[in-house]
Amino acid sequence: MRVIAGRFGGRRLTAGVASVTRPTADRVREALGSVLESRGAFEGAAVLDLFAGTGALGIEALSRGAARLVAIDWDRRAIESVTENLRSLAATSEARVVRLDLLKSASRVISRLEALREGPFRLIFADPPYRELKALAPLLDQLAASKLCAPDALFVIEHAGTDALATLRKLVVVGRYSYGDSALTLLARSPQMGEGVVKSMATESSPAGSSKSERPEYAVSAAVYAGSFDPITNGHVAIIKSGLVAFERIIVAVLTNTAKKPMFTVEERMEMISDAVGGDPRVEVDRFDHGLLVNYAREKGVRIVLRGLRAVGDFEHELQMANMNRHLDPGIETVFIMANDWFYVSSTLIKEAAVLGGDLHGMVPELVEKKLREKFGR
Repeated sequence: MRVIAGRFGGRRLTAGVASVTRPTADRVREALGSVLESRGAFEGAAVLDLFAGTGALGIEALSRGAARLVAIDWDRRAIESVTENLRSLAATSEARVVRLDLLKSASRVISRLEALREGPFRLIFADPPYRELKALAPLLDQLAASKLCAPDALFVIEHAGTDALATLRKLVVVGRYSYGDSALTLLARSPQMGEGVVKSMATESSPAGSSKSERPEYAVSAAVYAGSFDPITNGHVAIIKSGLVAFERIIVAVLTNTAKKPMFTVEERMEMISDAVGGDPRVEVDRFDHGLLVNYAREKGVRIVLRGLRAVGDFEHELQMANMNRHLDPGIETVFIMANDWFYVSSTLIKEAAVLGGDLHGMVPELVEKKLREKFGR
């Protein structure tokens, strides 16, 4: 287990309590770090790491620019592990490690946390034992209502991918990301919400009376989603929809200089993408003719590259590309989003099925299905 990025990037962490704490996997912290950096969640933040385990999440935040960490756990071995990891990084002066049973009365936990005189916290991690997820709801609600949280606080909850959080009165879901058997749910305080889960790409709009300037500081304007999209599939559309949960705008960049021999022209591909997103004003369809993707992103004033993942094989390739882009331009970050139900769909397979007369209904947008039938006379 290692620190993924930032000033401690690459440094090893002890995982001596892995058998009892289930530390967050490196690949999940890689993806989560990209998501949080895109929201500006780390810089100068006070971080509260609940059920800290090895302390990997909180230490990753310190490495990426957080100013202060308070790590909480009840297991003595976890406390020793966090302390040792902080000591090995010479970061003990930036952190406080506290032994506290977080599954007791929520009011008592809040009182103990207030007595620490730390915070207000802008980033709160919670990685409870999966079986205790529902018991966490009262603590999350009371935290959100307390002065322990900054107005723009962001909560990150790790849980089993098959589980859902209990209904919360003070917090609203702003993102959910699945990684194998695990999932991460991002929450923000209700009064600060200028965004929410997108219900319809074509009809969703900002709440009445709100404006872009009223959005919380961690909202980021745009991300670039680049590809050949020859043609766009429902998997691509799902990635765009998920991206709009985290970003106010997605730029879909259609590659023109590609080693693949495209079936459709750039203009046809752009038309099909525009139709697939229902003319959603938050989606800009553009062409990417030449050069490096990081340079294109910079020219568009964007520092986030959005990438979709279908399976494990995708992750290895995409992680390599993300690290190369980071090397070429350290100011550009990559955010990965799982294709979920569409993990088996690709443009290549769609074209092969179309050539052989396969039924593509439900796997591609209607206009794409129509154009494929026209092209192959089926």
